[in-house]
Amino acid sequence: MNRNILFVDDEESIREAYKTILAPSPRRSSRRLRGKSSESPQYNLFFAESGERGVEIYREQLEKGDPIAAGFFDMIMPGGIDGAETIRQIRALDPSIMCVIVTAYADRDPKEIREFFDDQSMWLYLNKPFNDGEIKQLATNMVAGWNLRKENKEYRENLEALVKKRTEQLNEELEKVAIVQRNLLPQRVPGNSSLDVGLYYETCVELGGGGDYYDIVELSDDRVGIAIADASGHGPSAACIMAITRAMFRDVAMEGLSPGEVLTIVNEKVDGNYPRGNFVTMFYAIIDLKTGEVASANAAHPFPVYGQQGNYKLLEGKTGMILGMFPGKYPETHVQLEPGDMLFMFTDGIEEHKNATREEFGYERIIPVCEEHGDKSPNEFIEALVEAADDFRPDLPREDDFTFAIVRWDPRNT
Repeated sequence: MNRNILFVDDEESIREAYKTILAPSPRRSSRRLRGKSSESPQYNLFFAESGERGVEIYREQLEKGDPIAAGFFDMIMPGGIDGAETIRQIRALDPSIMCVIVTAYADRDPKEIREFFDDQSMWLYLNKPFNDGEIKQLATNMVAGWNLRKENKEYRENLEALVKKRTEQLNEELEKVAIVQRNLLPQRVPGNSSLDVGLYYETCVELGGGGDYYDIVELSDDRVGIAIADASGHGPSAACIMAITRAMFRDVAMEGLSPGEVLTIVNEKVDGNYPRGNFVTMFYAIIDLKTGEVASANAAHPFPVYGQQGNYKLLEGKTGMILGMFPGKYPETHVQLEPGDMLFMFTDGIEEHKNATREEFGYERIIPVCEEHGDKSPNEFIEALVEAADDFRPDLPREDDFTFAIVRWDPRNT
């Protein structure tokens, strides 16, 4: 515990009075009754006859790593700097000192003294003449205050260091979650000349992955299955839900079943595997690369857009319930693509993308982007769509994940 106290006063009698009160002589102490503890704590006392010497002592103690906890400062000290300037210079070295302003004159308004301290609990004002009890109590309180502040500061620093370390560890783990999730996404697209594919995935959270998912399944008989899904929530929990869904989906889809059958079985498999209140929406389509026929099933997912310039429309049909809530079957919808048609599947992040006035991007903007840029390659179309979305919501972070799966079927390229 730091018990260093500095006394700055030009009067020798005052300095001796401080010493007598806080460091009584051994002879005086021996007169106390046997068995009773000392009335005064043991302090390390430093005395200065001028402000300049007070600053010098304070600097010396700082350099030794043994700072002064409290100081008693006279205000008027002829021939040098006064008490106020002494305090100012000391606090410029280290503002942690607790100060007692001691004076017999009304030469300093307490309001003026306050200007030296950003924390008003770090100083007190005491008029001369003082008595023993006042000095003892002030010394005890000021030293205790300094040590308590030091303990609190060390506690905060240790806590901040611990929080920083734990945050770094957590961020590392979240980054691993994001990497694992991205590795679950298809790393290649079908090598078929009649099908041009573009994929896009970006989470709205910096770390921990997201709840969106797309997948491509190469089936027999020149068929390709394409799924896109969205788990409720964001971050690691949504990423884990999507990892469960992916495992269930691929296990079933690779059997070559129809879209409705796949979603029906997946819904049965995920039942009880999601945390309470969590769910997944999904759209799954199978494209016949020879004929351009698309069979699809929808688990409460946004309708895709398909067609080509001048003729884009929603791939609407009956939908089933979200995955993970209730058992049931999923009806199928069949459409015929024309050579050059684009099928654009997406999660609700783009549809519900809001600007500063909370207006949604919506289908009324998605379809015009398709009309204007749909004749470009899928990847070029994605760039144009993302740019349009960012222009719609400039200088604001996204509130949801963006995930797109785009295919253009054109057998004339074979």
